[in-house]
Amino acid sequence: MGCRANSAEVCVRAMVLLVEDDEDSRAIYGTVLRHAGFLVVEADDGEAAVESVRRHRPDIVVMDAGLPGMDGWDATAALKGDPETASVPILVLTVHSQPADLERAEAAGCDGYVVKPIDPASLAETVGRMIAETRAAGTRDVAGGAHTAGG
Repeated sequence: MGCRANSAEVCVRAMVLLVEDDEDSRAIYGTVLRHAGFLVVEADDGEAAVESVRRHRPDIVVMDAGLPGMDGWDATAALKGDPETASVPILVLTVHSQPADLERAEAAGCDGYVVKPIDPASLAETVGRMIAETRAAGTRDVAGGAHTAGG
């Protein structure tokens, strides 16, 4: 389903940065997101994720929380703390589902939170919905750059 279920407009040049250290999971999620019509850029650790967001300006980041080196929580906090990247929505994927984990996600600045394992099609649907909501709010344009609601 993915962005096709929301509208064709969401798919237009919508770029997803998929940050996942597990190669098999990254391959599965990446394939499903591409099949749903998204452009997908991949990273396998937090440092690469931060650099990739700065370089590519994706429409959304799908961030694994448990990454080697700089984990997903710290990478999210770094991106949300930088005015140049703060508007990029971040959907965190994690195996942690306790209330303290949700609090940690909120503290880091996550825009969405899903617990693994997640059905890959559901992930694509969630990504499409989050991009559509962000665009409807007028905080990002089709090419992924930030803009004001009036422009």
